[in-house]
Amino acid sequence: MFCFAMELQTTTHSMSYGKLLTFLFFGVLCPQFLAKVLPAADNASALLPNSPLSTPTQDMNETALTPSSNATRVQVQLVRFENPNSLMFDGRYCDVVSKCDPRIAVDLDVESPYAIWPGPRHPETYQILYEISNQDVFNIAQAVSKDFCPGKKLGNTGNLRVQIVDIDDISSPDLINRFECLFEFKKLAEHANEEHADITPWSRIKECTATFLDPSSFKLYYRYRMYKIPLNQHIVC
Repeated sequence: MFCFAMELQTTTHSMSYGKLLTFLFFGVLCPQFLAKVLPAADNASALLPNSPLSTPTQDMNETALTPSSNATRVQVQLVRFENPNSLMFDGRYCDVVSKCDPRIAVDLDVESPYAIWPGPRHPETYQILYEISNQDVFNIAQAVSKDFCPGKKLGNTGNLRVQIVDIDDISSPDLINRFECLFEFKKLAEHANEEHADITPWSRIKECTATFLDPSSFKLYYRYRMYKIPLNQHIVC
């Protein structure tokens, strides 16, 4: 009965400082009173703004690539190039009596994948990935990688920009074509194998987008993967 009277008085008047002390005292003596006046669990986050209940969940559109203890490696492999007509970007032939002599240079961009060509770096600074003489259709099977320290957050998309030129011993290189090979980190994560990085499967083979002429005249194929690697002397964080 005493608990009931105290409950009625407290819930029908605004609470002063003195009544707050009384509230705490009788909350210990009368647990049913405390349960009655406290807000429901759905409103707990309003009382505790710094509690986990009030912390917003991470936006899934922003991909946190790395955990706190491992670095992350993003790897893109050029699989095959096909230019069966020995063409350059303007429709002319590479050579009159022979095939092209392709040199393939690449830049793996994960900061600004949708920037206009050539992206943040000049093609002259691109990494030379592959070079071959007198071939128009050939397998490449060469990969480029980029490592990221723990806690690095990136967007959803990366882009491997590719420039292919015809090497000439007499004149400067002639442009064959430029390509953009886009990939999504969300799909990369689905293939990640944390325990066995060396056997992390590749994505399905996709086709890069050519910049010049009919895309059917030039075909460049690629695949990609992402896996976690332990921090060591090769990664400076």
